[in-house]
Amino acid sequence: MSLSCAPRVEWCVTMLDGFLASLRPLLDAQGAEAAWVFGSRARGTASAESDIDVIVVAPSDRPFVERFRDYLPAIVVVIVWVYMVFYTPEEFARMQAEERPFLVDALADARQIHVGRPSGG
Repeated sequence: MSLSCAPRVEWCVTMLDGFLASLRPLLDAQGAEAAWVFGSRARGTASAESDIDVIVVAPSDRPFVERFRDYLPAIVVVIVWVYMVFYTPEEFARMQAEERPFLVDALADARQIHVGRPSGG
């Protein structure tokens, strides 16, 4: 998988790698079924200052606006804006079935960074 910055800035790549290294154990701990980086980081057009856009599909009992709390240890290690969207497997399946424009556009050029086991929920 190639997640990079343009122009190729080593610091930018290292920072993204550090974020992903911090995120992956949290995805496992939360039972995430899948996660993607999307936007400029996935397209390879990011600058050193570009944000990191991530979609996470994981079971959660938290309200939508509080789900980020489970992933704070990864978010706080980077010095750029991190935009993460969290869906339960049911929400994600419904949005895919409805072909929601945000999800369709985001996944069109996304790079999958995590594949877990389906929760069966």
